[in-house]
Amino acid sequence: MIDTYLKRSLDSANDKAKYDENVKTILSDKTILAWILKYSAEEYKGCNIEAT
Repeated sequence: MIDTYLKRSLDSANDKAKYDENVKTILSDKTILAWILKYSAEEYKGCNIEAT
């Protein structure tokens, strides 16, 4: 297949969609999200994170 601007654009869009889906999957894990919030949001710094 010839590598054209359109093909590269479509490939890039597909890669971004895969990346977005993977990030959504990771952030749907409440434990991971809790750790992110604890160390990035001031109001959650003192919270205790318990694995369930």
